[in-house]
Amino acid sequence: MKYILLFTFIFSTQIFSLTFHSIKTDSTLYPGCEKLLIYTFANAEDFVNQKDYNKAIWIYINLFPVDSAKVIDGMNAIKSNFTKSIKMTVFDGFGLNWMCDPEIWDGKGGVDGVNMKKKGKWADDLIMALEDEE
Repeated sequence: MKYILLFTFIFSTQIFSLTFHSIKTDSTLYPGCEKLLIYTFANAEDFVNQKDYNKAIWIYINLFPVDSAKVIDGMNAIKSNFTKSIKMTVFDGFGLNWMCDPEIWDGKGGVDGVNMKKKGKWADDLIMALEDEE
């Protein structure tokens, strides 16, 4: 799993450099990230309704330690929409959204490895729970 998270980190960094051209040096977030930081099932459902599954998965990853059964139900409800394996889909959700999280990334290039590992483990635990159901 460590290698997959490292790959996700490197991949995300490349995506980020292509997506965001200017980095704010103050404590404000990037436009569009605000709703990603409100970890509620209602927000996840809003993203699902918009068919923005990667953002919904990011919220589900962050809600997994709070209510794993409800997260698994939510993921099971949308997994028929995935073209990739559940594992790769969760990795994509993590990899494309972690830079919006100030607990992991400070917006200036600094990464908090402890929180990255913690949330990466939540993603791994979610994958294992979903794979156990299949």
